[in-house]
Amino acid sequence: MTQTSTDQRRTGWRRALIIAGAVLLPCCLVCLFGSEWGPSVGFAGLVNRLVFAVGFALLGVSMGLFLTVFVAETIAPTGRRIFWGSHAGAKGAAAKASALSEMGHRASPAIAAKRPDARLASGTDNAIQGADKAVLGREVVMLLLNLLIYGGGSILALGAFSSLDRANSFTHVALVAVVCAACVAAIILWRRHRVRSGARFTMLSNVGVLLLFAALTLVGLIPGLIIGSQVASDLVTGPRTVACVLQEFDEHHPTGRLAGFRQDTISLSFAAQDGNEVHVTVAEADRYAVAGVTEIGSEVLLTYYPRSGVLDSAELAG
Repeated sequence: MTQTSTDQRRTGWRRALIIAGAVLLPCCLVCLFGSEWGPSVGFAGLVNRLVFAVGFALLGVSMGLFLTVFVAETIAPTGRRIFWGSHAGAKGAAAKASALSEMGHRASPAIAAKRPDARLASGTDNAIQGADKAVLGREVVMLLLNLLIYGGGSILALGAFSSLDRANSFTHVALVAVVCAACVAAIILWRRHRVRSGARFTMLSNVGVLLLFAALTLVGLIPGLIIGSQVASDLVTGPRTVACVLQEFDEHHPTGRLAGFRQDTISLSFAAQDGNEVHVTVAEADRYAVAGVTEIGSEVLLTYYPRSGVLDSAELAG
């Protein structure tokens, strides 16, 4: 009964984590796409920048929740089976039953015949644990060979091929051809060997998924924390006004399949009188904020939030 309650609690919190991650994921998308079309100037632009950071943070938290459930359901059981044995719980139960049987044996010798053989469970557990470690070792070696042959061979062949630009003799060209042929042959032979031997990843088959979730978690949390800290600092210190000279004025127009989800932007670079360079970006919808600042070399009084690079105002000096 206790084991059943424990399993139910584990299933319950895992289900709660999945639901929380599934709820946070659309919230993340709303924040990211909403901030793309939000204001980019003034205090409203700073708040919109914070929404953008929150969107990244929600992505990281959502992927982190999925990662936690994935590790608990796939990676952790495999690790426990390899390093602590697959019947650790069974051994504990067998030991407890053996102790109870010993107590019963003192009262009735007939109970001794029903005593569980803990040594059999222990021997089976050690055999399974050893087999799992052997399989894991073979898969790790196969993974390293894959990286060496596929990755190393490809890099070596590309490096040799790129050296043809500096080839000044037939020997150089022949050597490049031999190296490329050897790399291709090694890749083909290794692939053929794997297919014929039926070598597959069983224990490491989930490593790719684990790394993907971990990468998405970091991709969300790191930018979210960095941008969020910049916005928090600007909220505390407020905007800064400097006299500077306009150096660059560039308009950017999104291209590609996601162009419809992004708006045009204007990037401005200034050289401040204190020697620092200032870069700000303004959305096309807020072009009015830099309407009078378009000529390179113009002297400008620039008010902006220094950590996050959000423009507050830009006026021609004098």
